[in-house]
Amino acid sequence: MSERRANRLRREGRAFQPSLDGQMRLESKILLSHFHQALGVPGQVRTAAGGAAVEVVTPQGQTFYVAVSSGRITAHPMAGGRFAFDVLNSNVDSVLSISPIVDFRQIRSAHTFDPRAVLYPNMLNVGSITVHSGTIGQIVGYRDAVLSGPIISTGTSRIDRIAFTQIVPGAAIITGGDVNTLDVLNGITLSGAKTGFAIGRDLNALTVGGNITVSNNAVFSIGRDAGLTPQLNHGTGPLLSGQSAIVNGNLVVNTGGKFIVTRRIDQPFVINGSVMGASNVFVFGGPPFFVVGGTITA
Repeated sequence: MSERRANRLRREGRAFQPSLDGQMRLESKILLSHFHQALGVPGQVRTAAGGAAVEVVTPQGQTFYVAVSSGRITAHPMAGGRFAFDVLNSNVDSVLSISPIVDFRQIRSAHTFDPRAVLYPNMLNVGSITVHSGTIGQIVGYRDAVLSGPIISTGTSRIDRIAFTQIVPGAAIITGGDVNTLDVLNGITLSGAKTGFAIGRDLNALTVGGNITVSNNAVFSIGRDAGLTPQLNHGTGPLLSGQSAIVNGNLVVNTGGKFIVTRRIDQPFVINGSVMGASNVFVFGGPPFFVVGGTITA
């Protein structure tokens, strides 16, 4: 056998030859890339990651992956295309994250979604999150979810961050301890009896990209201080530099609504717009430490 022929045979012998098992695994990955598009039924809920995550399909056909980093999570559909989530066995380090699933992702398209979406386009509508242990570290859906129902976590341990795209009528956040940072990309609208915020102790940093509107017997209540412990920037939220709040729109507290800080505001509470309904704003531990870019009206 010539040396040239021997070298060619050695090269061919080393070439990768996929086994049947390897081919099946490859095919399963190809099928998986089309799985959600083919089987995504609105309202469908699937358990994933051994109970540490769920996949839910919105009325517009968009699939979201909702996972908790330490603990378990279950979900069920609600009326109006919303979903309820129950978090079990979580602790102070647990992070609940909400992420879209897309079939083919291009560069710089992490938040590009199905154009069929109509109501709250491209967003998961969260109807409730109940933390049964009372303790969780973060709940993060800053560019992926709106909150239209209650978050309930009544333990006294602090929650490091809660983040949503928007908070809409029907929403409530009820905690037994501190919330270090609450980030809302767009606006907060609290409306209706038994809705609003009841932060058990301190709310150290609040960032809102639009208006805060409180009306129809809703209450925005901070159980102790606003800005007691200055916070660094969290994730994709706006930069903070010692403020207790940065609100890029207006603070509107209509008749019947209340905005309450039970003890005091320790760092500047910056409202780049105006304050409307100042007579419905109560800071019991001292005068409001507001920095207002517009006007203040009663």
